[in-house]
Amino acid sequence: MSTESEITKSSRTLRILALGGLHELGKNMFVFESYDEKNPEKSEYLIIDAGLRHFGHDNPGIDYAIADFKYLKDRKSQIKALVLSSANYRHCGGAHQIICSLEIKTVYGSATAIELVKIELDSETNQKIQWLKLESRLDIDLSPFIIKPFFITSSSADNFALLIEAHKKKVFYSGSFKMDQTPLYGEKSDLAGMLAAMPPKTELGKAIDLYIGCSTNVETQGYSLSELDLVGNFKKILSQNSSKRILINTYDSNFIRLQNFLNLALEFNRKVALVHRNIRKTINAGKRSGVLSFPEDLIINISEIANYEDSNLLILTGEPEDLALESLEQIAFGRSVEFRLKEGDVVINSADLPAGTVRMMAQISDQCFLKGVQIFGGKNAGVHVESYALTEELKFMFNVVRPKYFIPALGETRQLVKHAKLAVETGFDPGSILILDNGDLVELTDNDIVKVVEQIPYEEVLYSALDHYELEDHIIKARDVISREGIVIISFAINKNKKIISGPVFSAKACTFSKNKEWRAFCMFNTQPIVEAVENLYTGKPSASLEECEATIKNLMDKVIKQHIGKRPELIVVANQV
Repeated sequence: MSTESEITKSSRTLRILALGGLHELGKNMFVFESYDEKNPEKSEYLIIDAGLRHFGHDNPGIDYAIADFKYLKDRKSQIKALVLSSANYRHCGGAHQIICSLEIKTVYGSATAIELVKIELDSETNQKIQWLKLESRLDIDLSPFIIKPFFITSSSADNFALLIEAHKKKVFYSGSFKMDQTPLYGEKSDLAGMLAAMPPKTELGKAIDLYIGCSTNVETQGYSLSELDLVGNFKKILSQNSSKRILINTYDSNFIRLQNFLNLALEFNRKVALVHRNIRKTINAGKRSGVLSFPEDLIINISEIANYEDSNLLILTGEPEDLALESLEQIAFGRSVEFRLKEGDVVINSADLPAGTVRMMAQISDQCFLKGVQIFGGKNAGVHVESYALTEELKFMFNVVRPKYFIPALGETRQLVKHAKLAVETGFDPGSILILDNGDLVELTDNDIVKVVEQIPYEEVLYSALDHYELEDHIIKARDVISREGIVIISFAINKNKKIISGPVFSAKACTFSKNKEWRAFCMFNTQPIVEAVENLYTGKPSASLEECEATIKNLMDKVIKQHIGKRPELIVVANQV
């Protein structure tokens, strides 16, 4: 006879909510849901990744975005764990926000991802969390979820693909990867473990019900080069510029390349100085996790470089991939308070150009030229290789997994579509490919069908890096209005009898109309209507608050300004009682 628990479990299905990483680069986040049809409030959840997406120069005041996780806010107690597959910010950069907001108590992840997240949390929060490291082939039992991690090579060095099982369904999540056949640390992708866990066929057909695969680099043909392929080129540059000070800019999440740079510094008898916070944070996390290894005296404080000969210095700076030129731009234009270029320096840009930054790179090159600084970089310079799997590697992974259904992910729209086409080229049924949107809820049914069952309302959560301040929607809209139309402030003071005794005073800033005679006339003609509106408000409602008074005048003047001036500036009304 079935127990109540068994009956409850049998009524459950596996669902997956896509919260980030679709039609965008970054903000990767998927929620696996053990959905209880009879008692939805008893459903259980597993979060895979909690990345962020950085904003560039075209969005001033917005530093990064994370996935909209409001679906989970009322389900905190049913979250089993957060699992971080990579130390790349696109996978773990928003984890500190998710952990604090959802009060997550258990976090699994690569060792370096864990260290990066810990840096962003206070000591009290860190102590409340159970931090557990992923190990290849070591199963994690979070009933009803079973997770099988598999080490997979990537530029982040410490990376895992995940096989997630629940309710007789298996989902394979590749995360970000590249098939590096000569990895720096000698540990290759655990293909043997993956193949053993995903046999070509079982008595029920294909072993894997769904594959969620990385689409980031699908637009580049062939195989990615190994990070070790760069070492010879860097040795050549260092040898040819042995008397000069050298600055290298790279991705701060590329731990393999960072280790190569540290090794080269030792070989060429150079001390390493780190410029700006992100690269220092990364080096610290890599050292604590064991991914980076170097003598303690190799790295010096940037303030100490004046004590060394140029020939004995290697300067490192780096930012996340979306902001790869940010530090280099500050340094080139002389805006860095930590480091200044001088004539004779050598700069190496060991990174791809983020989207929309070709002109910025040209300006950086011009600044280096004017300062007498030589710069290396670009596609043919041999100082950068791809960080993600190329087409042939994606095909190879697809043939390893051989799923029933496929969801291309971790890419922009064109990349998702091209990855879907690539899957078809390997013989996959196009009818079994789902191109999702963020907010889509997918169900794996008992009759082996994977389908979208619901679209969850979705808006990304925007933040300012200053104190990780969340930027609410009304703030973003106000900033947009101010940038286009300017701002108008109307202020006045009322006495205890609710009469205006000072003002109203009109002030217009960054408005194209504020210098016109018509604006001065507008202010004069609308003084009395404001006085009358305040009197009418308090006559009808003597207990009205100052906030109600401000709202009344704002509603009135919004309409009047639009009608008489034809503009909709951001309007602020300030009422004071004296």
